[in-house]
Amino acid sequence: MALALRSKPPAARDEAGLDRLLAESRRFSAEFPVLLANHLPMVLAAMHRLGGSDKRLGEFFEHYRDANNLQPLPPRRAPIERRMPISRVRSRTVARTMFMIPMPPTSSEMAAMATIT
Repeated sequence: MALALRSKPPAARDEAGLDRLLAESRRFSAEFPVLLANHLPMVLAAMHRLGGSDKRLGEFFEHYRDANNLQPLPPRRAPIERRMPISRVRSRTVARTMFMIPMPPTSSEMAAMATIT
């Protein structure tokens, strides 16, 4: 089934409304509570390319912002160490993994499980 655009093709459309909303979306963090990612810029770009009007993009922006309680970017604490920029990512990933996949400690060895053939 072909998708019919309600307005001009994406290449010929004015992008001022999209640019304004994308600039405004940069004020928000890439994450929001709890451990979820902010996909607002990607959704706005997709809606625009599919022919969504500036009014509809604005309505979605407001709904997504309010429904997901988007948080403003936190203030910068310190510059990231240029020699080891992955250090911040690694420590954050390890912390998340620890809380997402808890493993109880074992005090005794377990017998091997029988294989099913």
